Amino acid sequence: MPTLARPHARPMLPWRLPLHIPVAVLFSLLILGVGTAITLYHFSETRRLLDAANDQLFQGITAEVERTLGDADRAVKRSFVLLTGSPLAEATTFAERLRFLPELTGFLDADPVIDSVMIGYGDGDFLLVRRVDDDRSPWEVVDVSREGDVDEEPVAIVSRFDAALRLVDASTQPSALYEPRLSSWYRLAATSDSLIVTPP
Repeated sequence: MPTLARPHARPMLPWRLPLHIPVAVLFSLLILGVGTAITLYHFSETRRLLDAANDQLFQGITAEVERTLGDADRAVKRSFVLLTGSPLAEATTFAERLRFLPELTGFLDADPVIDSVMIGYGDGDFLLVRRVDDDRSPWEVVDVSREGDVDEEPVAIVSRFDAALRLVDASTQPSALYEPRLSSWYRLAATSDSLIVTPP
């Protein structure tokens, strides 16, 4: 009986990668590692520079705010001392107070950090001089006074003046817009123990 002969089996050799593939992989890992190290270094340095810049900027802003507040405080104290010695503190009518308008606007021009000056009187009257954003009439004067009796409703005269302190216009407005203590609801609240609610 004939027999089939198997061809002689070749031995299995281990599978090998070509040499250029592991070299390429290792080279890629080297590039990736170096790039990562450089990126982390630059990130750390950039963050340090940004923190230093932010700190310097914050210190600069803080110093500027302190200077501005110090200038404003000195200006307010200086103006307060000058005004307390002025005859304006004893003026009883709008006409008398208006004579001191050049003095008041001079205070405001000399100290740009101060936007307005308000002088209050013991009977509830007051005079307010302030800058307004208007080239035609940059000064506004609000005078609240009573004609005679303290119990009378106060009248607010709002006047606008040009840069040369010439009168541009004047009007009468409710004084409660400027001084809540002169309004009827404040008086009612001051004389009662109940909660006073007003319209918005």
